Amino acid sequence: MNKKNLVIILAAIFIILTIYYLIPGINHILVYNGHPQTYQLKHALLFFILAVIDIVFGRIIINKEKEIN
Repeated sequence: MNKKNLVIILAAIFIILTIYYLIPGINHILVYNGHPQTYQLKHALLFFILAVIDIVFGRIIINKEKEIN
């Protein structure tokens, strides 16, 4: 598996987790305080930020590999 595919897969997982934590009415894992069936904005923001960081650093790494070759 090359780095480009890994970046895409990780970004997709983070986006799916972002949507998962925004859906109210289901039990959310990793929630210890409050009511686990309400939407979890902090968790959703965390996974969205991780997706953005993954995409940005993935682009940097992929572009540097192209420059080297």
